[in-house]
Amino acid sequence: MSKYYTTNSGEIVALTDIKLYSEVGLKNVIKTISAGSLLKTQGVEYASGYPRFKVSGGYITANRSFVVQPTSNIANYYTTNTGQIASLTDIHVYSDVALTKLVRTVSAGTLLKVQGIEYISGYPRYKLADGYITANKSFVVQPVSSINNYYTSNPGEISASKVTHLYSDIDLVDCKINPNAVRTKKISFL
Repeated sequence: MSKYYTTNSGEIVALTDIKLYSEVGLKNVIKTISAGSLLKTQGVEYASGYPRFKVSGGYITANRSFVVQPTSNIANYYTTNTGQIASLTDIHVYSDVALTKLVRTVSAGTLLKVQGIEYISGYPRYKLADGYITANKSFVVQPVSSINNYYTSNPGEISASKVTHLYSDIDLVDCKINPNAVRTKKISFL
């Protein structure tokens, strides 16, 4: 039974796309659950000797090849792939999911393309084209869905085509220049 989970940890993550079934025998498919989905488990039930997880709306496999029990502090990690991630600090890219073989270091503020999420010992890792990075929210942040409308690197200089506010803080709270005074002024960034 080492291929299967036999106890309920309360949460499970789909490692691959898996099926949600209406009954414990896993015969009637309700829908497909996407890889990386975090599911609340209500318990473990058996059919023909095989354990199944009871989840909201049905049953899923308890086979460790398809699902993994996440780390107890999973709330500190991203578990979904938005396609891009931004580094909050300088972070390392590793060639292996265990994060032991360093490939390169990425500077804080770098926007990275994410190919997927993989798990090791219940910890999620972002998969990049050349390796893996942590999915820990202390080191990376998922950008807004409209990120393509924003500069993600320093352009050196911009021209404001509309009334533009200039703030002294990153949260854009403390406005330093009268917004009516800045119309088509060039602003240089160092």
